[in-house]
Amino acid sequence: MKSKKIIVKNFWDPDFGDNKAPELTEDQLGWDEVLRDEGHSDDTKEVFDYLIGYSNWDLSFYYSIKDKYYYIDRIDNVVIARDTDPDWDGKHVVYKSNPWGLEWYDRDRPELILMHFDNVQEVWDNFKIDGKDMKYIIEHSVLWLSS
Repeated sequence: MKSKKIIVKNFWDPDFGDNKAPELTEDQLGWDEVLRDEGHSDDTKEVFDYLIGYSNWDLSFYYSIKDKYYYIDRIDNVVIARDTDPDWDGKHVVYKSNPWGLEWYDRDRPELILMHFDNVQEVWDNFKIDGKDMKYIIEHSVLWLSS
């Protein structure tokens, strides 16, 4: 069981959704219960395979260790490092980069593309951040599905 250790102090907007505390805590990283149920597993890879591979969802994630957003785009078959939203007010990290979809300032910036892939399994097998594999990255990220 993950702890309530604070990862980022001012991550959530208390006025948004059902998060009343602004802190991002360790237990909020990785696939949440709803996504594990939808993915029919508690195993990180099996949920990835089902939601991203089989169901063709895009995956937006905030990798807490790098303090950066990333996006697996199933339409263009690329992994993108998200730029900071030019309109971000600096208050809540959840808004640092729109996690719910790609914006023009990310999609049209080829220097942000980290990987091209033909099959999303290649992302699982080959994509790394500072030597960490996708299992580790997912388990240390806040995750959003997008279409």
